[in-house]
Amino acid sequence: MDSQDSSDRRWTVSDYDKIMKIVHADQHLDDQEKNLLKQLQDMLANGTIKRVAG
Repeated sequence: MDSQDSSDRRWTVSDYDKIMKIVHADQHLDDQEKNLLKQLQDMLANGTIKRVAG
């Protein structure tokens, strides 16, 4: 059994939107931001984390 609480792997749509707003605030994506966004998108795509209503 996975020791991580499944609620820790869920992001609400509003959480995701907040992250995107912060990332795009300066209208410039540096290499680190691009890498982190790719990791986030990969985790959403493979089900490591799930986007839920809220």
